[in-house]
Amino acid sequence: MEATTMAIYIATSIEARGFQPEGIAPDTCTFPSFSKGVGLMLLVDSLHSAAFFLMLRQIGAIGSALLKGIQSVAVVLLSAAFFCSQEETQCLTTVKCMSVCLVLGGTVLYAAASSPSDNDQDGKRDSGAQKNIHPPDKLESLLVV
Repeated sequence: MEATTMAIYIATSIEARGFQPEGIAPDTCTFPSFSKGVGLMLLVDSLHSAAFFLMLRQIGAIGSALLKGIQSVAVVLLSAAFFCSQEETQCLTTVKCMSVCLVLGGTVLYAAASSPSDNDQDGKRDSGAQKNIHPPDKLESLLVV
């Protein structure tokens, strides 16, 4: 789906206005160039999806979600550090700072509420699925008065 969406975006952008500032480079794209670009994009998307699902199997859904959150924080902070001077939309704003703090705060809270005893021998969090029991998290017990 992602590759199809990107291919449509690329085709319409090239046709409508091109990708280069006016006068720097021609806005034409040959079919072989377009095909090579879409083929490479499909390859990269396939490798990315395969790596994500392997990671999901290794560390579980919660760990994957936490890593995606940290990845988002890294993208926001690194784009502000490297691209703010070239493009104003990449600069840190109050909303971006609040979202970074929210993600980092949630990650720290989750890590604080999870202890090594909550993990099984493989280092994965024991969900209680084998026993059909849902063990309460420490965070849940902190919130219950």
